[in-house]
Amino acid sequence: MEENKMKNIIILKNLPSNLVEEAIVVLKKNNIKLPEHIEKKTENGAKANSKDYILKEAESVVSNYINNIEKNKKEDTIKKSNIERRYKKLKVITIFITIAFIVAVIF
Repeated sequence: MEENKMKNIIILKNLPSNLVEEAIVVLKKNNIKLPEHIEKKTENGAKANSKDYILKEAESVVSNYINNIEKNKKEDTIKKSNIERRYKKLKVITIFITIAFIVAVIF
């Protein structure tokens, strides 16, 4: 394989999610630059590791995606309940109009 065609890939396993068992994150080109606050010393006095930063970034992306899916699922449930409520109202109105029509035709 040529080095130019290789990609940086991180595989996330054992995620704290009910939806995602494993995630594969493909990083952009090798131009990974750490923000200044990561390069500074941490509370322990040790420098932050760039691999930890990349891993946390990947986990953040996956968790945001999962949150968006769950949010959309909740919105769909609300829309579905509204549609079901309208359907029940229309059903009752239709039955009432049908009975009124039959009564009007008979008399």
